[in-house]
Amino acid sequence: MNQNVKVLIKGLHKSEEDNSDLGVEVKGKYYLKNSKHYVLYEEKIPDTEIIIKNTIKITKDSVDVIKKGYNDMHLVFTEGEINHTYLSTIAGKIFVGVNTEKLVVKEENDSINVDVEYSLMMNEEKVSDCKVQIIVTSE
Repeated sequence: MNQNVKVLIKGLHKSEEDNSDLGVEVKGKYYLKNSKHYVLYEEKIPDTEIIIKNTIKITKDSVDVIKKGYNDMHLVFTEGEINHTYLSTIAGKIFVGVNTEKLVVKEENDSINVDVEYSLMMNEEKVSDCKVQIIVTSE
């Protein structure tokens, strides 16, 4: 895969109160180091000057999503495991769990496709079911 990539992230969060879609399509940088795929990209929060720096680390068994710059977070998706983290918000840090029910990583010559299904937990209770697809392709 080339160093210059297109990153497409699509997601769905379903809870009792709300269903919400998310979608991001940006240009980024890719590299492979120690059998891990790294995808780096930036997002600008609309109507602000705030830039969020994102790193996605992908292996065949896990995916890490790291955001820095506004609402810092580090989510780890490993199928069959619950991983805990703090989400930084304007109101302070929130302790959450991510219960990864399904993780599929497909690697091809010029692309990587990641499908994740997980439950978001707060206070050890499920608050939403989520699906995220990450597609990284060479430009």
